Amino acid sequence: MTDFSLLHMVCHTPDISPRTYPRRREIDELMAFVDIHASEFMSTIPEQWDDVEYGEFLGEVKGASILKAWIEEKTEDEII
Repeated sequence: MTDFSLLHMVCHTPDISPRTYPRRREIDELMAFVDIHASEFMSTIPEQWDDVEYGEFLGEVKGASILKAWIEEKTEDEII
């Protein structure tokens, strides 16, 4: 279990609000990250053809990335 998979589980809970959603320019990068780290996720990765569910999943991945950057004390500009 990786730190990122734990952060993803946090972002997967209904308590996280507001939800983050990927911008169009971020989708390819997030999809590549998911492909590389697919075995590390503790929840099932939705099928890419399910636009709504997969989009929500990518939003959770984005949220986990933001949390990871914050924990690593990245600057606000780096996080944004």
